Amino acid sequence: MGVTLEPMPATRYAWWTQHSTDEYTADLVTMGRDPEEARLTAARDVETYFPHGAPLPGHHLLEIREGAQGVVGYLWIGPSATGSTEQWWLWDVYIEEAARGKGYARAALLLGEELAAAHGAKSIGLSVFGFNTGAKALYDSLGYATTSIKMAKQLSPAPQSAS
Repeated sequence: MGVTLEPMPATRYAWWTQHSTDEYTADLVTMGRDPEEARLTAARDVETYFPHGAPLPGHHLLEIREGAQGVVGYLWIGPSATGSTEQWWLWDVYIEEAARGKGYARAALLLGEELAAAHGAKSIGLSVFGFNTGAKALYDSLGYATTSIKMAKQLSPAPQSAS
């Protein structure tokens, strides 16, 4: 398997912005957020790091490529929200449905770690939705440690009182 990371051409940024926003929105809805609120949150978060449709300096939006398969996904990695050059963040990794389970994400993450180290990073953080057990298992197997857990509980509507 010859996985490589290549800079995503600027001509694909608009596609990526829409795709990433849609994926993030769907994840937020799965977590119980109102669909409209989820869409606004996702769009705001993407715009924060991709003002005017291009990544902030130091952020790397990369295509994950595998020889004959071509582009099998993408990886977004760069400085953490603090802007620290020593603390990087894995903002997003996505593998096309048909290419999942073949080791592409693992290979891309390892290459991303090399890229971060080459830019002076001492650590990489990430967030993973609780329902994404496959990704959690992958991160665990690569040595990522759980540093915090955010929990939520959906409540039943309060019973209507008779007046």
